[in-house]
Order: sequence, then structure tokens, then C-alpha cells
Amino acid sequence: MLHKIKFYVIGCLASVIIGAIMTGFNILFGTIYRIIKGKELHVNMTSALIIFSIVSIIGFVSILKKGPSILEK
Repeated sequence: MLHKIKFYVIGCLASVIIGAIMTGFNILFGTIYRIIKGKELHVNMTSALIIFSIVSIIGFVSILKKGPSILEK
């Protein structure tokens, strides 16, 4: 029982970290692009939240498909 709970917690944390990294890169590259183009600086949080949600969900689903046996390797 504790093994499965540990698996789900690690899966959630890993997918959230991956989503946060992808969102950070999106914001960083968008800001650099706007600086180079000389445009107004602003952060579009809608696209960042969509990217974060998609990456987090896909990461968690892929971890769930592998199952708790992934922790034993």
C-alpha cells in the first residue's frame, strides 16, 4: 500500500517539475524573442498554463502506464 502511494506522489512531483521546466523555457524564449524584435514585454500566462497542464498530464499518464514497478529498477 505504501509502495503505491509513494509511486503516485513521485509521479505527480515528476510531472509537475517537467511541466514547470517547459513553462519556464516558454516564458524565457518568448521574452528573449520580444527583446530581440523590440516589442513590448509581457508574459502571456494563458499559453504558459496550457503548456504546463498538457505536459503535466502527459507526464503523469506516461508514469501511470509504466506502473509501480518503475520504482524497483
